[in-house]
Amino acid sequence: MTRFFYRDPIAAAWMARQFGMRFRSWEQEFEFRPDDLEFAVQRAMRDERLKQPPIRVHPDSVGLLEPREGDLVFTGLKFEYELVWRDHKGLRIDTSQGTRYPTGLMVIQRNGKPFIWPEAA
Repeated sequence: MTRFFYRDPIAAAWMARQFGMRFRSWEQEFEFRPDDLEFAVQRAMRDERLKQPPIRVHPDSVGLLEPREGDLVFTGLKFEYELVWRDHKGLRIDTSQGTRYPTGLMVIQRNGKPFIWPEAA
């Protein structure tokens, strides 16, 4: 199973605040509270050289990574970004290669806000 994570606690804090993403510690299975993320952000801002363990996306929040209607997604085709829309068959995007389903694509903007894509392991 793919594990998604952020190395940057500021990115994780943004995703938690703007999109309700939840997180777990990398080593243990405890869930990060908002105070934990705030502490990690303050620690990172004090000393950027300080190596912190990755902040893992909670399994309950992985669904947030799926494209939704109105999302702007990166199609993987030479800097091509497209808006996800819905028709009678479901979610779609239009690309230079034609219309297709938006599965496995990277969301870069949701509700007009930057959507910071996590790393995967």
